[in-house]
Amino acid sequence: MEEMRRVLQFLEWKAGWWTGLVGQREAVVSDAVLNEGFTAYARRQSRTQLDLRARFQANWRDVPAYIQMGRDSVSAIPEEEEDGGEDEEDENDDAPVPEAPRDDYLGASLVDESLA
Repeated sequence: MEEMRRVLQFLEWKAGWWTGLVGQREAVVSDAVLNEGFTAYARRQSRTQLDLRARFQANWRDVPAYIQMGRDSVSAIPEEEEDGGEDEEDENDDAPVPEAPRDDYLGASLVDESLA
């Protein structure tokens, strides 16, 4: 949740930063058409940041409810009773995982069949 809040805050700040650039080049650049382009670009970037913020905010609006549902589900799981003894182990718990067949022909035939 904190990361999402920070993203929204950053996008709002960045939009303000772009808005703050509007008109700042007029003292440096004397071409009115170029200044108009700079202004339009800055305003468009500001709007883009605000649009992203609005989209993220809409996409994330249900996240707190999903988090709560997950927490409720976890809290509903009964805790295991502690009996102080060792857990019963299956005799196969420590057995190695079997390896896949190494027959290249088998693998090639499966690939050929899937392509047919």
